Amino acid sequence: MKDIKAIWVGAVLCSCLCLVSCATSLDDTVDTVTTIGASPTANIILNNDLSSPTSIVMDSSGKFYVSDSDNNQILKLDSDGDVLATYGSEGDGVAEFHTPRGLAIDNNGYIWVADMNNDRIVRFNPASQTTFENSFWTFGTTGETTTTFTTPVDLVIQYVDAHVKVCVVDLDNERIQIIPVTLSTSSCVVDTENIESWTFDDNDDYGKAVSIALDDDDNFFVARKLGVVEKYEPALGSPKKRYGTGSTIISQDPGDIYIDDDKLYSADHGNDEVHVYNAVGGSFVATYGTSGSSLGQFNNPKALVAQNGQVYVVEETNNRLQTFKEE
Repeated sequence: MKDIKAIWVGAVLCSCLCLVSCATSLDDTVDTVTTIGASPTANIILNNDLSSPTSIVMDSSGKFYVSDSDNNQILKLDSDGDVLATYGSEGDGVAEFHTPRGLAIDNNGYIWVADMNNDRIVRFNPASQTTFENSFWTFGTTGETTTTFTTPVDLVIQYVDAHVKVCVVDLDNERIQIIPVTLSTSSCVVDTENIESWTFDDNDDYGKAVSIALDDDDNFFVARKLGVVEKYEPALGSPKKRYGTGSTIISQDPGDIYIDDDKLYSADHGNDEVHVYNAVGGSFVATYGTSGSSLGQFNNPKALVAQNGQVYVVEETNNRLQTFKEE
């Protein structure tokens, strides 16, 4: 997930924006599937300490943060997979999580967490354990209003003028909430009067939103539960492209998506594969992986990040972090 971007939806923002599919403007690209299979460059970085990992982000120094969901904690790793720090324990209080999911990093190096079963968003400073506890800020409770969530699973940070907006995939409320926040080192202030709620009118066709990502041109991408990824241009409410449709490349159990270097990466949780698309033109590039636990194989890949063709994948069932170089 790219984190530091801005989305412009239009000149006038309203409290509820409906994303409507438009057949006349939609550009579906269907290509022959090229499955490369197990990559010879695959390497397992971390093969212990994890229980159902579900998200991964990388900071500017090359350190990784992983949502270790069933252990109710966030791990900080170096490039060799050594655990540098552990944040959190089970609960709903300060310095606690209940099944943490999506992660993002802001410009100050703070970590944002979709704390799924606590139905809230968390921000903390990972510089040290003490700072983590002292900087633990939360927003949201369980519900259906614009200040509440029901199963938040992913998020991304936008920068708009002097403020940030936190885009949250609010799974069981079937929406994406965009929350304006003013940041400080010790706390955050939410502009509750200007929270936007993005809803979809075609969940029967494509399913709920499950993951969100932003590219360098401020377009955003949304993975849908029934096996497609949609690209939305900033000022439009209709998808311009769909990835996976018609070619049955992405299963009806997708994981998270990520954008890097004009490429769209999709962790295909149900098919035990990783797919790569051209994020600009929409063409299919390649599929990596087969089912299993050997090098280059996946068992429920849940999330990924990529940098210069090096791909890092967390596997929910193999409970590990694996990396490979694109061919």
